[in-house]
Amino acid sequence: MPSVLTARPGGPPPSPLEPVAEHLKGCSVMTYSESLLFRQPWARLFPAASRPGGSFVPGPFELAIFRALEWLAIDETVARGIPFSNPLVLHPREICERLCWRTTMPRLEAVETGLEALSRVRLRGAGGRTAFGLLDSVVSESTTPKGARSYCPRYRIHFDARFVDSINAGHVVPVNWALWVGLGKAPARRLLEVLDALGFGSQDAPSWTIAVGLLEERLPLEPELGADRRREILDQAHQQLIRKEYLEAALRLPGDRIRYLPGPLHGVMRGRLGDHRDRLVQAGIRSGWALAPRPLRGDQRVGHHIPRLCSSR
Repeated sequence: MPSVLTARPGGPPPSPLEPVAEHLKGCSVMTYSESLLFRQPWARLFPAASRPGGSFVPGPFELAIFRALEWLAIDETVARGIPFSNPLVLHPREICERLCWRTTMPRLEAVETGLEALSRVRLRGAGGRTAFGLLDSVVSESTTPKGARSYCPRYRIHFDARFVDSINAGHVVPVNWALWVGLGKAPARRLLEVLDALGFGSQDAPSWTIAVGLLEERLPLEPELGADRRREILDQAHQQLIRKEYLEAALRLPGDRIRYLPGPLHGVMRGRLGDHRDRLVQAGIRSGWALAPRPLRGDQRVGHHIPRLCSSR
């Protein structure tokens, strides 16, 4: 018999139209992520750490910064049918705004430090043979040393060539940013990514079963945490997704498996995420790029927005 890990509490049924409107609000901000870095567990669930040999392992703070960078890089280029090219020029304030963080000087300085840390990350590809980075370089536009200045400058961000080639080839996945940011805790955010990457509910099945070992590997939950602590973290992440109505329930089955029942928000997300995938295909992302003088490309971008803003969908 399955044991209920956690389930959405019952209550009086809402009106038929109310949940649809509320759940559409939960999909109000949609962004994109590079597909490999969305699937691969390259960041810890807890603060960043250094390993023997000087390698740096990013934590949830650095992961959040990189997700915001992906949004800034992809949304204005690839998502609109325009190839991305380095550098991405931004102010750390833009990252704070997208992550709903208060823009204070200590926070801006922390974002600067996080950007510099991301430039030191090295990851392994399939089979562990090919090493690649996230950011090639992070260059301040200020000529004043960091400790001597009283303001936060803009930065020129150069992504790794593999990342640039991947997003320009259309290897991106849509992300429900409103839900991702709203979850707040790193384990719940990562569990949302894992379930989406594993195709949870993609076939409109009434339930979905995933091995606990696979979930722990993808989150990732390190073995040194201990079985009880790993289970506690996973249960808390489930509870957050259920409170947001992405899940209806999570049931523990014999053989260390978990059966998921999709919630109301999950159904709405499937339609919205699918719509965003369609938009990418319609923009010609996999078939070619528009080559024209800058003024003509600007007119084309305006034309691209017209059906999105004036659509009856």
